[in-house]
Amino acid sequence: MAQQVDFALERFDDGTLNLDMVPPANLGGVDIRYHMWRRRSTASGFVSGLVLKRCNSGYGDGVSGITVVDSGAGRISVALFGTDISGSFDQGLFFYNIVRFVSGQVSVLVEGHRLLT
Repeated sequence: MAQQVDFALERFDDGTLNLDMVPPANLGGVDIRYHMWRRRSTASGFVSGLVLKRCNSGYGDGVSGITVVDSGAGRISVALFGTDISGSFDQGLFFYNIVRFVSGQVSVLVEGHRLLT
């Protein structure tokens, strides 16, 4: 079951989402993706994708926006920039999740809402 983490940021502010997986999940050698949507639809899955950040064994030091801080303990850091959704996006509630891809299998690690104020 995915961990629920909600957070808020000002519209043009940068921030960092630091997460410890509960229970700890091994993140070594896997593809991790952060997705953010304007809304979540139960009928058709996820719609209105706005932001995608990813990290895998080929990326390091947060180049993609995600840094694996401790792969064995499941600690990651996601850089959130005001420029990711600035300008044309209104204030409001956005849905996001962080998923892990391993050999074609997808696991939702974290999901929640991001309030843009």
